[in-house]
Amino acid sequence: MSGLSNFKEFYLKVVLPNTPSYKNWLNEENFDKNINELIQKYQMSYGFNPFEDNVSLDELDKEPENSTFQEYSMSKLSGVPRAIINTHYRKFLEYRDDVYFENLQELIDHIHEELKKNNFIEKFQKTRIDLNGNSRVASKTALFAGATDPKNDDWTFNIGSTKELQYHLLYRLDGLLHYGLKFSAYQERFNLSPVEEILPFIKSYFNHKEQIKTILNDYTFYTDDMKTDIESTMEQSLREIKTGEGILLGKILKVEENSNGNTYIKGSSFLELIYDLKGKQFEAYKLIFSNANLIKENKMNIENEIQKYTDLLHYKPQIILQGPPGTGKTREAKRIAKALLGLGENDSLEGNEQFKLIQFHPSYSYEDFVRGIVAKPNEEGNGIVYTAENKILGAFAKEAFNNWHKAQQSTQTLKEEEVFEAFIEHIKEELAQSEDYKYPLTEAVYLFDADDKRFKYKGDNWEVHSNGLNMNYAEIKRIIESGVRDRQGVTKLTTIGGQARQHASYFLRIVEKYYEFRENYKPTVDKIPLKNYVLVVDEINRANLSAVLGELIYALEYRGEAVQSMYAIEGENNLILPPNLYIIGTMNTADRSVGHIDYAIRRRFAFVNILPKDLTNELGDQFEGTLFVKVTNLFNTNLSSEFKKEEVQLGHSYFITKNTPIDIRWKYEIKPILLEYVKDGILVGEGIETTINNLINNENYAS
Repeated sequence: MSGLSNFKEFYLKVVLPNTPSYKNWLNEENFDKNINELIQKYQMSYGFNPFEDNVSLDELDKEPENSTFQEYSMSKLSGVPRAIINTHYRKFLEYRDDVYFENLQELIDHIHEELKKNNFIEKFQKTRIDLNGNSRVASKTALFAGATDPKNDDWTFNIGSTKELQYHLLYRLDGLLHYGLKFSAYQERFNLSPVEEILPFIKSYFNHKEQIKTILNDYTFYTDDMKTDIESTMEQSLREIKTGEGILLGKILKVEENSNGNTYIKGSSFLELIYDLKGKQFEAYKLIFSNANLIKENKMNIENEIQKYTDLLHYKPQIILQGPPGTGKTREAKRIAKALLGLGENDSLEGNEQFKLIQFHPSYSYEDFVRGIVAKPNEEGNGIVYTAENKILGAFAKEAFNNWHKAQQSTQTLKEEEVFEAFIEHIKEELAQSEDYKYPLTEAVYLFDADDKRFKYKGDNWEVHSNGLNMNYAEIKRIIESGVRDRQGVTKLTTIGGQARQHASYFLRIVEKYYEFRENYKPTVDKIPLKNYVLVVDEINRANLSAVLGELIYALEYRGEAVQSMYAIEGENNLILPPNLYIIGTMNTADRSVGHIDYAIRRRFAFVNILPKDLTNELGDQFEGTLFVKVTNLFNTNLSSEFKKEEVQLGHSYFITKNTPIDIRWKYEIKPILLEYVKDGILVGEGIETTINNLINNENYAS
């Protein structure tokens, strides 16, 4: 290949990707034409073709005979032709020879020597300070950390970046040199939470993926062992990064070996490395880092906001997040729930016993939500019985109350409860292990079944109650708590039912077994910690809230106090909403088909506005900020005076394009609801439908 051909290859492969400002004047399509014009003008001033094979660096230092080339150069994008010769071609000639090194440290030294020439190291470190907010430069003379063991170390990263996105360099004796940007989750002395530290950089990459892929178009993902896979698989590995792992977004250059066994990298390859470090890799680094800072800042804002909501919930244990459609009210409710439950941002709420999410609808009733009558087969299986049952709130409140109640109890009380519960399980095991599934109470009477609330007992010769009778655990416990140990004493107890008093001898047999069990059982229970329970009610205003809550309107205000339900369970009418139960409702303020929330409800809930916001800084390429602003302006200029902007404006979730392209969102979500707003008189003005239809005509979206 001729000198010009070699330079052309180098320019298109290395210079142009790292100097995008040149792309309009000298690119693959017009290279031959414009370079010939450049050569012609250069010859007119210097008297020779600079791209001849035998041209040296000294010849490029020759003084011009006239100003033809300089004037020509200044007329082309402020001196680009001159820069092509004096910067890039000169560098190309400088590295016609290969770059030799024995180990990683020698390669680092070569890189530093080159990077110092244009003060890139100082520029890089100053940029790092601006990005990470540190007060001092990590190093003014070195980009990469030196090898601790020059002969054996095979990788390094930029100084001071243990908690950041890294410039990474890896050389193993396999004939390959790897370099690029490293997302590192290595646990080190000063980085005890590596995944948490690197996550903002990972999120930033995905938020600006298309832009970064354009900049680093020849970079590929590699695992720590320098293996790669299809892009989607590698990206999934990056999303799920764990402590001790790292993912490199980088390139590979070949390391050669001459006949004497000396290792080297071609001069053009070394230049490619240098250009990448200073050019496109630096641009991608800054983009990812700066937006990671925005993500960190946004996270802090969210955390502060969440803290504000949790503080509010400690004052008023039920709140309603209200706002127009698409503002992420349910998502925000889940965030608050995670904070109350002590979970991290990436922890799942699914299957968590302290969390429930339900959605109201217009036919929802007290019997669906709190407590109601259900029909069940009777114990004999030959008929139907009607019994009261706790529903979603009733059952969840009971779980929360049990924890709250136990958390108030002394250790001694808890130990007694543990002993009793262990005893019941012991009897169940004895019953299950018996040959005929019988646990004798007397010679003629025995236990034959057990569930969560009771034993069942009977006698073989019983003509009445042949299906057995119930021995409730609660009544056994009351006998124990009374301290009574004889039949006469049991018959006088008023805290147990008539059947228990009548069959005192059978109950006392179990009580005696309890005392025997207690002698040998050593309780392990400690103080029960108080847990939070969170119920999220989505679309809370779609039901008649006053009717759904019933008497619990009082319980909302007076936590821990019993209210009387219209339905009794096992003779008990009381319902209690404990202080550790938090209720978060969401309400769409634009929904006109919902029931009215009266003042009694409003007084017992705290109302929090969740409003539309521009997520460009948080989501980058995955948020259609331009269209969001245009739609927002509609509500500034065309909103009927009968409506409030904060109640009807379309929220930001409509403009998130992570999973759905904006053209789909526009055609099937955004535009239909805007046109519906026109029909309902929310958006008004002459030609408003035309304005809506033309919102994105010039934005390269499908409409």
